Order: sequence, then C-alpha cells, then structure tokens
Amino acid sequence: MERTISVIYEDGVFKPLEPVTLEEGVKGVTTVQVEADVSAPKKRPVDLFPHRYTLPDDFDAPLPDEFWLGEDK
Repeated sequence: MERTISVIYEDGVFKPLEPVTLEEGVKGVTTVQVEADVSAPKKRPVDLFPHRYTLPDDFDAPLPDEFWLGEDK
C-alpha cells in the first residue's frame, strides 16, 4: 500500500498538512520531495549589464515605406 502525505518541516519535526489515519503499528519508508517556494518570485537585480544594450539615437524615428511594404532597399 502506498500513501502520499503532504507535510511541513517545522521545529525539527515533519507535521502533516491534513489528518492522517493509519492502522496501529504500520511501518514504512519516508521519501522527502522538497518543493520550491513559489510564493514570492525572486527579484532581479537592476542594471546587471549596464552597457550591454544601447539604443540608437533614431530609435523612435518613423520607419521608411520600404519597411512596411516589404521592399528591399
């Protein structure tokens, strides 16, 4: 018989997250699968590569008609 029981580890003890009913004297093997904490995403550092990306001076200039019509220059 195989059972999966969700637990939390607090104060050196595994505590079940829901009631567990087993027969008296049942023995088994426990495997712990650690789940990542997805409650708070990690914040990315600001300005990690400050000079890696540069924008040209004409970045917001209108694009030529050839671009929109698919014509080669």
